Amino acid sequence: MKPRILLLFRTIVLTGLWFLTGASTHAEELAAPILLGTWLTDGQSEITIDVCDQGYCGQITKIELPQDVIDKYGPERIEALQGDFRDVNNEDARLRDRPLLGLTILVLDHQVSPDHIEGAIYNPKDGKTYDGFADIVDGNRIMVGGCVAWRTICNGELWIRAPVVVADQVAENNG
Repeated sequence: MKPRILLLFRTIVLTGLWFLTGASTHAEELAAPILLGTWLTDGQSEITIDVCDQGYCGQITKIELPQDVIDKYGPERIEALQGDFRDVNNEDARLRDRPLLGLTILVLDHQVSPDHIEGAIYNPKDGKTYDGFADIVDGNRIMVGGCVAWRTICNGELWIRAPVVVADQVAENNG
C-alpha cells in the first residue's frame, strides 16, 4: 500500500510542476513582440517597453510635462528642477521622492488574446496603480489603459511608436 501512495504522491507533484511551468506566462511565450520599443503617450512623454521577468515592462524614458502642470507651477519652477521630476503624487508617502525618469509604470504579464495583454499600470498623475492592459491596434499603435471595479470601468489612451532616430540622421541635422 505504501508504494501506491508514494506513486500517487509523485504523480500529483509532477502534475503540479508540469501545470505550474506550463501555465506560467513568460515573455518569450507571449505573441506580442510588437510591444517592444519606445512609445509616445498622449502627452508626448516616452515609455519604453521591453521584456522583463514578469512579461513586458514599460519604463518612463522621457518626460514631457502637460501645459496645465507648467501653468500650475510656473515655467521658472519647472526649469529649476532640470528634469528631476519626482513621484510626488504616489499614495505611499515613502515613494514620493523616487525619480519618475526610469520608473516602471507598466507590467503586462497575462496574454488574453494575440492582441490583448493584461497586467498593471501605474499612473504618476494620481499616484495609483490600476489593472492595466495593452491592445495592439497595429504595428505602430497600441491602446494602453487601466481599469477599476473588477475591470468594468476602463480608460485608455493611444500610444504611437516613437520614430527611430538613426545616428547618421542626427549627424546630418547637427552638421
